[in-house]
Amino acid sequence: VRYRPGGRFVQTESILAPDDAVFSETGRRERTLAEGERIAGPRWNSGIFTALRFTSPLGTDLDLQWDMHTFLDVRALTLNVGPRSFSIGIGLTLAFPVRCERREPPEPPQAIVPSPLETAERNTERKRVEASISLFSTGPNGERIRFALVQSTQHYHRLNVPLLPLIFFERYSSQIPGRYVQLSRSARFSFSPRRLIRRDIIEIYRNILNIVGLRLSEDPSAVLTITGMASTDEPSSLAVARAEAVFMYLRSVWDIPPSRLRISSKSVASPHDTPPGQQRAVMLSSSSPSITAPVVIDWMEESFRSTPIDLDPSVRNPEAVRDWTISIVHQDREIARTTRSESGQELELDIGLLLESAEGSGKVPPIIARFSVEDSSGTVTTVTDALDIVFSGDSAAGGAGVDVWTTTTHVLRGSDFTLSPQGRLNRDIIRELAMRLRDGDRAVIRPVVDMTGASLLAEESISRDVQHVANALLIALEGKQVRITIERGIPLPPRERDLPETALLSRLIAVTIEHSLESKGNR
Repeated sequence: VRYRPGGRFVQTESILAPDDAVFSETGRRERTLAEGERIAGPRWNSGIFTALRFTSPLGTDLDLQWDMHTFLDVRALTLNVGPRSFSIGIGLTLAFPVRCERREPPEPPQAIVPSPLETAERNTERKRVEASISLFSTGPNGERIRFALVQSTQHYHRLNVPLLPLIFFERYSSQIPGRYVQLSRSARFSFSPRRLIRRDIIEIYRNILNIVGLRLSEDPSAVLTITGMASTDEPSSLAVARAEAVFMYLRSVWDIPPSRLRISSKSVASPHDTPPGQQRAVMLSSSSPSITAPVVIDWMEESFRSTPIDLDPSVRNPEAVRDWTISIVHQDREIARTTRSESGQELELDIGLLLESAEGSGKVPPIIARFSVEDSSGTVTTVTDALDIVFSGDSAAGGAGVDVWTTTTHVLRGSDFTLSPQGRLNRDIIRELAMRLRDGDRAVIRPVVDMTGASLLAEESISRDVQHVANALLIALEGKQVRITIERGIPLPPRERDLPETALLSRLIAVTIEHSLESKGNR
């Protein structure tokens, strides 16, 4: 309770005195008021008071209030004193508190209702999320092992394919077709047989201009004869023009001196037995066997396989889990990841990529599984587990057992295909392959080109040649337990089935033998 006593000083007449006023007591009308001529009656008057009040604090409980106010005196208004019924003024009030204590009846105790945040905190504390994860591998008998066992396999490949020394042209054209690979003068320095690794036999054949150019540059004594041919429905001059086109390519790109390149032309020996497309060609021949010798390409591939790797995450109080993430880390690099929204998907690990860190050391750092769980309050719990990677056959010297295979592919000539006088006979090649094969090895026989969709006669002829090679190999094995399978050749798009070289390449038969060697102690 605050009690505010105050006083007010009002000066009325001197501010609102009219020019002419009539007082009822004397009846005089004067311009200026005299000291004794004031409104008669009591000093307490009633009226309407309006004020604009301001408060200035003087202390903790002491205020100075001042106001600018106007006052309408009701009694003066009834006495007909005119404007003197109104007054304006300034008032000052000094306010201070007078405190009175009041005893209130005690309120009944209320039940304490925890806030939602407090409830969540208590529930989180009561149902705290506990996570764990186990990274393991599976052994041959289904048991869990604490390391991933890696088996390395090395495949040594050799491809031996005869060179088809023919370049075919379009009708009435002496321009080398675009399907034959043609290099620029500067790009020839980067060409080598290694650029043909993992290429199929058709792609190797279409590099014939560069294969011959490289061999001529490596054998300065070799001389190449370029023989142009034309079909019976073409001018004979096209034969020489086609030979000159091949001459200019070898001269300008491979810098073969003109003295080592000879141009000639000839007519087709049996034009009625040779399709017109095969008559429009250039034949390459040389007295040096190295120029038109078969193409031999060697390369090695190494692959890795490990025992199955799996992980086992577990969570206590899963109802309190908001989200979770599992990531597989190797040398601070994330190599696999899965989340709650992707649960059910398998993590795929490429062991071959991890083995890059083992170059020169024979050791691979472990892989780490990181399991991060977020609960309903936003708290994240992270647990980890590690799995070592061990090579099979590891020894104190750091060696690792390697499974070694050799894969050799020889391309044989079909019964109706004559390649060159230097070509080896099929029976000699088959006899050599049979001597290399051992019990448990595998031989795959297939035509180079899959002629499905060609004429029935062509398909039957190719199938017959493949079967003849399979029978000849089976006889040469002399009872060895070798698995022989027959497969299809390289599929061709329909637009390439009518190319003149397709009919000749379809007569080639590829024989691939897979031979397992003893595992080596060191890589």
